[in-house]
Amino acid sequence: MTLENMHVALVGAIKQMDWTLGQVYTYEAMREAEPSPSVRLELTEGDDASMVGGGDALDVSLRWVARVLISAAAENAELLVRQYAFATARQLKRVGSIGAGIIRIVRVAPDEFKEPLNGYLTWMVEFEFDAPLGETIEADEPVINPMNLTMVKHCCTGDTEVFEVFGDQDPFPVEEVIGGHGVA
Repeated sequence: MTLENMHVALVGAIKQMDWTLGQVYTYEAMREAEPSPSVRLELTEGDDASMVGGGDALDVSLRWVARVLISAAAENAELLVRQYAFATARQLKRVGSIGAGIIRIVRVAPDEFKEPLNGYLTWMVEFEFDAPLGETIEADEPVINPMNLTMVKHCCTGDTEVFEVFGDQDPFPVEEVIGGHGVA
């Protein structure tokens, strides 16, 4: 997955809401005269992710901000900007994931835009998800899971053996246990 793909997917998801009227922008389209209402999407940081995807991908937890802007001159602007911000958060939560980890809403709050825009009210929706950036494991390449060692005691003889268990693989498939231990 690439950052470009993530931006396209997130912009597409937010544009599906009726109120945005398709006015969802990223960095290069941000300008002084803003349409109202609109959303500005920005990737703000990336940290080490809790997930491990494997392959050569960089596993990161990406933090994003969707800024909801509305003209202060709009009727009920104070209420509308809040409604639109929470609607954006709900839409992102509905999306679930963008080919990566599940989207987590961090907070919905008033925001001082990086460069304040006179005449606009701005609220932000901060969200994050884990994602593998770059190349991932090829389809024919095996996934490498952490190995666990399990000590097992044989039911009849009392002998103990160490079994290697990879990921969530069952060390004792029913067929092997029944066939291997002579259970009739």
